[in-house]
Formats: sequence, C-alpha cells, structure tokens
Amino acid sequence: MHTPHPKTRFRLFLLGLGTIVVFSTGFSESTSHLLSTAIGGDGEKTVMAVRAAEEDVRQGRLLQEVLQRKEEILRYQLHILEEERRSYGELAIHPDWQKLREELIALIEDEHKAEDQIRTALESLWSLQNDAIAWTERYSGPNEDLFLTWPVEPVLGLSAIFDDPNYEARFGIPHKAVDIPAEQGSIVHAARSGVVHSIMDRGLGFNAVTLIHEGGVATLYGHVSEFLVEEGQHVSAGQPIARSGGRPGTSGAGLLSTGPHVHFEVILGGKHIDPLEVLSPVEDYFFKRF
Repeated sequence: MHTPHPKTRFRLFLLGLGTIVVFSTGFSESTSHLLSTAIGGDGEKTVMAVRAAEEDVRQGRLLQEVLQRKEEILRYQLHILEEERRSYGELAIHPDWQKLREELIALIEDEHKAEDQIRTALESLWSLQNDAIAWTERYSGPNEDLFLTWPVEPVLGLSAIFDDPNYEARFGIPHKAVDIPAEQGSIVHAARSGVVHSIMDRGLGFNAVTLIHEGGVATLYGHVSEFLVEEGQHVSAGQPIARSGGRPGTSGAGLLSTGPHVHFEVILGGKHIDPLEVLSPVEDYFFKRF
C-alpha cells in the first residue's frame, strides 16, 4: 500500500460555516497564503487557521513521543529525588520525601494516570507558549538593545540549555528555554520591567508566570511553587514574582522536571530565542563560588 509523502498528504478542515481549507502539513507560510487566496477566503484568517492546525498536528506528534518515554521519564524523576537526598541529607529536603517517592512509584504502575498527568503538563506549557508567541508576533521590528537580568543567579551553572539535545533525547520534546538550578523555594525575579500577562496554577502540574515587556518581548518562568504577583500587575526589573520549584512531586513541578530549578524562556517577535543571547555570561556568576 502506497503511503504519500508528508508534503503531499492533505487534510480537510472546516472553518466557520462551510468553508473548506485543504492544506499539506508541509506547506510554507507563502504557500498557505496562496492557497487562502485561491479559495477566495480571508487570507490572514485562513493562514492563521492553517498555522494553528499545523501546530496541533506537530504537538500531537510530540505528545506521542513523550508518552512513549513515560516510564523512563518517571524513573528519572525518582532518580532526581534519590540524588537530592544523597546530596543534602534527609533533614535538608522536603519533609514528605517518602510520600513523594511512593507517589511516583504509583504513577509508574498506573499507566493511564501517568499519561493524563504528562499530557496535562505539556498542554499547559504549550498553551502558555502559544499565547506568548501570539502576543509578541505583532511586533516585527528588531530589538537590538534587549538585555535581561537573570531570574535567579546561575551560581550552579545550567542543567539544560536552549535546544538541548540531551533534554530532547530524555523527554522527547525540544527545550525552548534554559534551566537554572536553584534551591527549592528560591525567589524568582523579573528579568525586565513589564506586566504580568498570565499566571498558570495547575497545582502539582506545570505552574508558570508570563511577563510581557516593551518591544514585543515576553518572558516565561516555569516550575514555580508559589506566586508573588497577580495578573495585570506592573513589575520592575529584579522584583520578586514567584518562588522556584521543580522538585518532582511538589507544587508546580509537573512530571517533566530536571530537578529544583527555574525554567526560563524568552519570546521575541513571535519566536523563541536563546536566553543566553540576552543575559550576562553564566561564567560571571558561576565563578562567584570560588
């Protein structure tokens, strides 16, 4: 049976009342625009719908990649807990450490519950990212003077970098952030003055704060365990906005964590950029320890 090439495999979508858009998952933006013009629809709205549909397909594939790794991911979360206990001692970590461990073991044994929690964490992250991209892409001009301050000082270096191949190999998804190790409950600071655009509180799932700034810039702070600001609030650079999290099984960590840390994203003009391009060098902080 012949399987068509992905670029020639077409999909049908209903838009509005009876408008049918046919597109290939491999179409470029210019092709989508030509298609929308050819069918006589509203070009901009059709292109946006095509992009959204293509993104849904992409995220669906990524979700399956992650779910295929669910047991490996959960065992990695257990490993993180064990390593933290060995490093800091039982008295220095979460008082309910044994309970956290037992809950992770139970998830390994309950395949459906594990899949639901992983799916919820990913959908939360993607929802925040899509919202930030949509808000910032209206600004297309360059922002050559963009400079951000670290949300927490990277005195322990980074546990995952932007587009980290090791992260993607472990979790099955691209990493559009830097992960900054920090003691659980550390103060997270605004990287630039701006406005609190959204707060996502998913309990034990993925919790995050998104700030928007002048010039089409958004910053996202993930795996937070406590919120110190409210939506719509104006904040100054360096102002406390949250407390860090990331310890598996605790508030805000979700199941895709690299341990206690701050997940930090920068979105500029509708696209993720490497935060290291607009932050001071890690070495400036790392060598403070010596």
